[in-house]
Amino acid sequence: MSRSEAEQELRDDVVAFLRRHRPDSRIMHEVNVGNGRNRVDVVAVGVDEILMVEIKSRLDKLDRLKSQIDGMKAHSHTCIAALDRKFMPEARSAWDKCRIDEVPFG
Repeated sequence: MSRSEAEQELRDDVVAFLRRHRPDSRIMHEVNVGNGRNRVDVVAVGVDEILMVEIKSRLDKLDRLKSQIDGMKAHSHTCIAALDRKFMPEARSAWDKCRIDEVPFG
């Protein structure tokens, strides 16, 4: 699969973050879930936790993010949306019931 440079940079940061915080987990990329209805960008599988990450680089849109998060929540213990900084104001107003942390990747 061809990725933009913007997505690859964010993906590299996400993987580095997961390796630091879930060092014993196996990390997989582009995993289909829900009978193929959703493709999760990064999955970390540990002994007692499945963590899924959707990546939105500065070149993406957020129009499908809610359905992607709903799909991840149905198949994981923890789901994370790794968003480019440009999306933070929009994310804060759209998902008032979600915890939003700004993690400085890289």
